[in-house]
Amino acid sequence: MRVKDERKIEVIYQATLQLTQEVGIAGITVAKIAKKANLATGTVYIYFKNKEELINQLYLHLKQQSTQDLFQGVDLKDPFKVCFKKLWINSLQSKITHFKESVFMEQYYHSPYITVETRQMASSQMLPFLELLERGKKELVIKPIDNALLMAITYGFIRQLSYTHIEQKLVLSQDIIETAFQMNWDALKA
Repeated sequence: MRVKDERKIEVIYQATLQLTQEVGIAGITVAKIAKKANLATGTVYIYFKNKEELINQLYLHLKQQSTQDLFQGVDLKDPFKVCFKKLWINSLQSKITHFKESVFMEQYYHSPYITVETRQMASSQMLPFLELLERGKKELVIKPIDNALLMAITYGFIRQLSYTHIEQKLVLSQDIIETAFQMNWDALKA
């Protein structure tokens, strides 16, 4: 059995991310990925049986990385607001720093290509965050509303803020980040 070259997998992943920005997930084919990666189409098939497997594996890889980025430097034993703010800032920085990856992950998560198992695995990686929200509600620090709504308010705001920054409509200085966090906090606090 042939040993798979991790560098080629990374090249394939990067080509897929670039194509997602150019044509969207639906417009991607293995042939286009191979061309963008400067590889033979057959080489891509050595690593992935088809487009669906490739984008599924890429999503899981990116989800694991983004979850690690999200919890970087976070001590869940800290007071709720300290944890929440660190997670909020990490999420914003990650969306900006890894914008291509964020675009891909959002498109994939809402596409017909995602499997039930992949969706469940992605959700399970967010359990520590959901547990933190429950703690915040129990401590009467945030509003006692559904976690889906809390996450929509938070991540929707972060996503739009990152897009605004990437599109150069707003430079996110430290003051603006602090103001944005406070606005989001004001929407959630009890």
